[in-house]
Amino acid sequence: MMIVVSSMLAVVMAVVVMAVRIKSSEKPATAKKIILPPIFMSTGALMFLFPMFHVTGAEFLEAITV
Repeated sequence: MMIVVSSMLAVVMAVVVMAVRIKSSEKPATAKKIILPPIFMSTGALMFLFPMFHVTGAEFLEAITV
C-alpha cells in the first residue's frame, strides 16, 4: 500500500514541477537570474577553505560513486 501511495505522490510532484517550469518558461530570463546563482554557489564553496570542512579521499570517492 505504501508503495502505491508513494508512487502516486511522486507523480503528483512531477506534474507540479512540470507546471511550474512551463509557467516560468513564458517569462524571459533576465541577467540577474543568470548571474546570481553562480555567485551564491561560489560563496558556499568557500567553506571548503576551513579544515573542518575538508573532504577526505573516501568521501570524494563515495560522492563520485553515488
